[in-house]
Amino acid sequence: MMKKERIVLILFILYSSTCCNLQKALLVVDINDISKSNRSQIEKKYGKPTAISHDKSIKYDQIFYSINENDVYIEFEKNKPVWILIQNPKKAKFDSNPLIYFNLEAYKPDFSNYASKSWSNVPGFKEISVVSDQDGGLAQIVFNISRKFNN
Repeated sequence: MMKKERIVLILFILYSSTCCNLQKALLVVDINDISKSNRSQIEKKYGKPTAISHDKSIKYDQIFYSINENDVYIEFEKNKPVWILIQNPKKAKFDSNPLIYFNLEAYKPDFSNYASKSWSNVPGFKEISVVSDQDGGLAQIVFNISRKFNN
């Protein structure tokens, strides 16, 4: 009986590590982590900005980072992310639920067609929207955490 328990335990450990490695392999950018971090935490974990924009028409600090070989644009208000944009994210696919590539749960989109999807039901975000590219990947994904637009 002891031998069977060991085999089951070994199989469980192998299965668990395979799932974790698969999840890490699919991960493009950990948006959960970034959206809950302040600017100094992001820079400590992912490095200094690659660029800083000074567009006066946008009231937020506009910072560009390279995270996992992806160009990530973040707007900050009081050093907290309010808006995150990733153009042409590597490895992400425009499949039934592309949120999984960003360490988010798979939620049903509020809107979906052949070229775009959007969600307003993901905890921690006002809205998330994706646009597909011609090859089945993503042209861009936008995470609105708390950005306000002036009308």
